[in-house]
Amino acid sequence: MNLRYTESALNLIGESLVDGEITKLRVTGDSMYPLIRKGDIVLVRILSPDKLSLGDIVVFRRGGEYVTHRFLEDDGMTILTKGDNSVFPDARIDKEAVFGEVFQIQHIDKVLELDNKRAHYIAAIMALFSLANANITIALETMWIKLFKNEFTRIKILVTRVISYPFRGIIRIISLFI
Repeated sequence: MNLRYTESALNLIGESLVDGEITKLRVTGDSMYPLIRKGDIVLVRILSPDKLSLGDIVVFRRGGEYVTHRFLEDDGMTILTKGDNSVFPDARIDKEAVFGEVFQIQHIDKVLELDNKRAHYIAAIMALFSLANANITIALETMWIKLFKNEFTRIKILVTRVISYPFRGIIRIISLFI
């Protein structure tokens, strides 16, 4: 989910996180649906990239926007993230681009606390399914290019989405337990 703000607002948000304050951000997209919905408020606190845990929901800056996605993998220099509702993972980002982690989600009708053992276990399970989905879609993309070059792209997109539906469905069901 992308959170679009003006450059001065982006700098202010970054400064408040650096100062150790908690920042509230309103969600504008649906890439983390159903756990985080458009219009929800997420509470973000600073987090050292070295302390990331599998499944954490991180906020990072990409271009002129903040993105809130699930942390999946760390290779030492960069991290891999993916929206729960996305078919493909994000391009790898530098660890230093991470501003913080989401520790609370405020829906219209309820508040979800993510800072407890149960939520961390569930997030890790969601991340494993998301990572499996990402690896399968990347492998499919690679095989498709080897076999068909750039032909049949509409069929490739359809096949990729169909393969990702069970994973995304499982993630949606698991998210109900947070």
